[in-house]
Amino acid sequence: MIIHMRFFLRDAFFDTSSTLMGHTGGIANGLIHDPTASVDPFFVPDLKHFVLKLRRENFGRDLVSVSLMRGRDHGLPGYVHYLNYCFGYKVKDWNDLETFMPKEQIVEMKKIYRHWLDIEMYFGGFAERRIGDAAMGPTFACIIGLQYFNTKYGDRFYFEHGHEAGSFTPAQLENIRHVSSLSNILCKAGYIESAQPNAFFLESSHNAKIPCQSYPELDYSLWADNHGSYS
Repeated sequence: MIIHMRFFLRDAFFDTSSTLMGHTGGIANGLIHDPTASVDPFFVPDLKHFVLKLRRENFGRDLVSVSLMRGRDHGLPGYVHYLNYCFGYKVKDWNDLETFMPKEQIVEMKKIYRHWLDIEMYFGGFAERRIGDAAMGPTFACIIGLQYFNTKYGDRFYFEHGHEAGSFTPAQLENIRHVSSLSNILCKAGYIESAQPNAFFLESSHNAKIPCQSYPELDYSLWADNHGSYS
């Protein structure tokens, strides 16, 4: 029987001992069955005080400070420049920021920055209102969306692209899309015994947990030598 595993993030940075001890199933089970906290612009203590903490230490590093310094080291433009880049929105005073972030966040920004042009992208992005149920606001969504687009269409070997030696056939791709899911992968890897079809959402009447043996297999006949690939 696989149990749920819970542990503090501060005790798991770059530490693979739990996996090496055979606890991958318990970790996976906990991740797909435990609810996550709602997203907000605040950081938990484990990220502010205990990042990369060594076992012999009582404290670690501050991920927020490190991320801000990395942005400065790389010369990232200020937050308002990304608003202009992504949406053509030009910020001319503090009040213009209310289109993207709550007023209370702007009040806090004024305590830190002398001018709205000084707001760093890292802080500004986290201060934004979220898009529906998303984990981020519109500016981070813009940046991440562009990166995924460029990663996908800048890679000619991306698995959905054709016209390469060894590319999947349309029938193979359709079978992969129909069968593959995170829950099925975790089941086939032997990490769990049952899971809801959509592992990213909690178990419910619309996402009821089912035994691993009920998940379908790939149609391996589609990979027989006589099927070929895209021409």
